[in-house]
Amino acid sequence: MSDKESVFKIRYIFYFTGILLVFLAVLSYSPLDASLLAGGASGVPRNWIGKLGAYFGLFVFHMFGIAAYFIPFLALLRLMRSFIPEPGKIALYLSGCALVMLGFVLLFGLTPEMFAPLCDRLGLGRLQVPQLALAGGVIGQILVSPPCPLYDLPAGVMRSFIGAVGSMVCGWMFLTGGAVIIYLCDWHSFIKEHIFLPGNVVRKKESKPPRSVPDDDGEEDENDDDDLFEKTENPPRKRLEAMLKQVEADSEAEAELFGDLDEEEEVPPPPARKGKSAKSLLPADEDDDDLLIADEDIPAPAVSQEKPAPARSNEVKTTIVQKGERSADARREYTLPPVSMLSKGSEAVGESPEAIKNATLILQRTLDSFKIPGEVVGYISGPRITRYEISLSEGVNVKKVEQIESNIAMNLEASSIRVLAPIPGRNVVGVEVPNTRSEAVFMRSAMETDEWKNGKAAIPVVLGKNVASKPIIIDLAKAPHLLIAGSTGSGKSVCMNTLIMSLLFKFDPDDLRLIMVDPKRVEFEDYRKLPHLITPVINDAKKVPIALRWAVTEMENRYKILARAGVKKLAEFNALSKNGEEIIDNDGQVSEDNFGKPITKMPILIVIIDELAELRMQDSWKDSETYIARIAQLGRAAGVHIVVATQRPSTNIITGVIKANLPTRIAFRVLQLVDSRVILDLPGAENLLGLGDMLALLPGAFGLERIQGALVDDKDIKAIVKFVSDQRPQNFDDTVIAEGEEDLEDGESDPPRKGGGGAFDDDDVFDDMDRAEIAPLIKKYLQPGDDETMRRALEVVVLDRKASTSYIQRRLKIGYNRAAELIDTMEERGIVGPPSGSGNKREILIFDGLELNE
Repeated sequence: MSDKESVFKIRYIFYFTGILLVFLAVLSYSPLDASLLAGGASGVPRNWIGKLGAYFGLFVFHMFGIAAYFIPFLALLRLMRSFIPEPGKIALYLSGCALVMLGFVLLFGLTPEMFAPLCDRLGLGRLQVPQLALAGGVIGQILVSPPCPLYDLPAGVMRSFIGAVGSMVCGWMFLTGGAVIIYLCDWHSFIKEHIFLPGNVVRKKESKPPRSVPDDDGEEDENDDDDLFEKTENPPRKRLEAMLKQVEADSEAEAELFGDLDEEEEVPPPPARKGKSAKSLLPADEDDDDLLIADEDIPAPAVSQEKPAPARSNEVKTTIVQKGERSADARREYTLPPVSMLSKGSEAVGESPEAIKNATLILQRTLDSFKIPGEVVGYISGPRITRYEISLSEGVNVKKVEQIESNIAMNLEASSIRVLAPIPGRNVVGVEVPNTRSEAVFMRSAMETDEWKNGKAAIPVVLGKNVASKPIIIDLAKAPHLLIAGSTGSGKSVCMNTLIMSLLFKFDPDDLRLIMVDPKRVEFEDYRKLPHLITPVINDAKKVPIALRWAVTEMENRYKILARAGVKKLAEFNALSKNGEEIIDNDGQVSEDNFGKPITKMPILIVIIDELAELRMQDSWKDSETYIARIAQLGRAAGVHIVVATQRPSTNIITGVIKANLPTRIAFRVLQLVDSRVILDLPGAENLLGLGDMLALLPGAFGLERIQGALVDDKDIKAIVKFVSDQRPQNFDDTVIAEGEEDLEDGESDPPRKGGGGAFDDDDVFDDMDRAEIAPLIKKYLQPGDDETMRRALEVVVLDRKASTSYIQRRLKIGYNRAAELIDTMEERGIVGPPSGSGNKREILIFDGLELNE
C-alpha cells in the first residue's frame, strides 16, 4: 500500500461541477431540441443546461444510444474515488470505462426492437421500423445492427463476421472486462484493506525490521526484540519499556548537548504533537493487576526546522498509579446522565375516536339549542384534554360561548371545562374538555425529541407537553426567572423535580451551581448529595435572607468583573476563555474573584425556593422580598436566576413586587378564581384538572399555554443523583450562610455594658466615657452625609472588635438590609476587611495606635 493519501484539492470542485452539468444535461435531454438547434424552430431549449446541454445530449445519445445514461455515473464514480486514500491510475480507469461503454453499445445495438419504444421517445428511431432504432447509437448501428429488408440495409460489420451470438459474447466480455479493470485499478486495494481486512495496515507495520537496541556490552543486536518476545511472558510490554529507555537516553544526550545554557534561564520546550498514549501501546495483561500505566500522551518526535530553538530535554512522562486510583485528568472528567436512565412510560395517544365523535355531536347540539350560529370544525387531542374548535358565524359575539360554559360542562358530563374565546391567533373558539382516559407524560419522552436534542436553549427546562402533544421546553436564560404556584397536590413539587432534573442532564458542577431552599425538609431531600450545590440544602427559613444577600453580592461582583472585561453577558465572558485559560481584562490584567483567584469561567447560579410562604412568616420578610426583586431585576446578564414556588397564592405572599419581576409564571390547579388572577392576572387555573395540569405564561408567547407536566419517577431521581454525585465530591462555599452563625460560634455573647445586661439601649449604645475615648477615631472615619446609625455602627466595630452584618443588626436593632449596607460601606472605606472564606467575622483593619477596650 502506498503511503500517498488522497486529500481534498480545489480542482475537485470544478470536477464535481462539470460532472453535475453532464449529469443534468443527459437527464434532461429532449429530442425536441434538435429542430431548435438546426434552426427549424425558435424558442428556449428544454435542456436544463441550455444550448450547451442540448448539443451535448444530442451528441452522446446519437453516438452511444441508451448507453449514454451511464456516462455521468462512470464519471461520478471516479470523482468519489478521488476522496479516498490511494487514488488509482487514471489511464487504466479510462480504458475500463471505454470497454464498459463499448459493451453496453454492443448489447443494446444487437436487439434494437426491445428498446424501440424508448428510442422513439428519445428521437432515436421510430416504432414503425424498430430495426433502425439507435439503441446502441451510431456505433452500435455500424457494428452489430440487424439487417433491415425494408430499406435493403445489411447487418452491422461485426454481426456479419461473427453473427449475433458472437457479437453478444463480445459485448458481455467487453462489459465484464471493463468493470474488472475499474475495480482493480481503483477499488480493489481500498476494499481489501479497509473493509475486509481493516487490520492489514497494522500487520504490515509490525512486519518491518525492529529498531536495534544496544546490548549491555554496548553493541547493537538486531535480534534483541526477538529475544524479548522469546524470554518474557509479556513481550509487548517489555518491548515498550525498551523503547522508552531508548527515548530517555536520547533525551539525556540532548540535555548534555544544550548544557551550556544558563541554568537559571528556563526555555520552554517546543510544543509536541500528541502521539499514542502508553496505555494504548500496552496489551491487556490479566496477570499484571498491581500496576497500571496512566493514560498520558507520549510526545511525538519534534519536526526539524531550519533554526530549531534550544530546549531542555523533552522527557517522556509515564505515571504509574496503583490500581483503583484515579489520575487528575480522570477526576476532572464528568459524564452527563444518559436519557436511558429515565423510565420510558407509556406513549400518550389521546382521546378515543368514539369519545371525540360523541363529544362533537353533544357540543354541536348544545350550540343549536341556545341558538348560537356556529359549527364544530375540528379538534386537537392531548394527553389529558381535547380541545374542540368552534367556528362562529360572522357577527356572533364570542362571549356567548363563555356564557353557556356551565351548560356545555353539564351536557358533556365533564368535571370542568375551559373556554378560550377566541383561541389566541385563531378565528375559532376553543372548548377544552377532559379526556375520558388520562395519560401521564414522562420526562424521557420529551427528552427523546429533536426539541431537546437539537434545541438552542442556553438553560433548557422541560415542562411537559401541550394540548397537541408537542414537547414544551423553555429557556430559563430567556425566562429568566420563574414563579410556580398551585394548591397542595396539584403537581407543583413534580414540576420542581422536572426542572432540577433538566439542569442535571445538561450541566456539570463546573457550569452550574445551585442554592436550594426547602423549609418543609422533604422536597429536596433526594438532592442533598448533589455536587452542584454551593451550600447544603437550606431548611432554616431564618438563613434564607442571608443566602439571598450572598447571591445579590455575588451578582454585583459579577457585574464588576464583566465591566472590567468589557462584556455584557456571562456567556460572552466565558467565551473569552480558550481551553480553560485565565481570562484577561481589557486592561491586560487577569480577572480574579473575591478571593484573588484567577477566573477561567463563571458558572450559572440558580436559586430555587420551594415554599415562599414560609419566608413570609419570618421577621426578615421585607429583606427577602427585596433580595428576590433585585435578583430578578439584574440577575439575567450575570447568570444568576431564581425559581420561586408556593402553595399559598395570596396577595400577601405573591406581592406586586414579586409579580412585576417574575414575568414567567406557572399556575397549577387552584381553588378560587381570585387565586388564578393573583398568579397569572387571568382566570383559568381554577378549572384545571390537577396532577400536573398547568397554565403557563411563557416569554414571547401569546396568551396562556396549557401543558400537562412531565413526570419523573422517584427511583429515577435517586439513581441520577447517585450517578452524578459518584463522579464529583461536593464543594461548598462557607460564606453563603456563614454570617448568621458566626457570632456565637465559640459561646460568645454580647459584651456586658456598664449598668447591667448585655443588650443595648436604642438611644445609648455606649456610655459617655467610651464615646469620649473613641471620638477622635470615629470622627476620622466619618464622612459628610453619614447619619447617626453609621456613627453608632463605627462605635460597635471599634469598641467590640467584631464586625458582621448580623452582629450589627442585633446590636443596633436595625434591619438586615441596612446592616449589610453599613458593613459594605465600612469595607469600601478600609475599616473592615472582606468576608473570609472560613465564615468567621470580618477582620478589623483600623488601630491608629489606640489600645481600646482594655
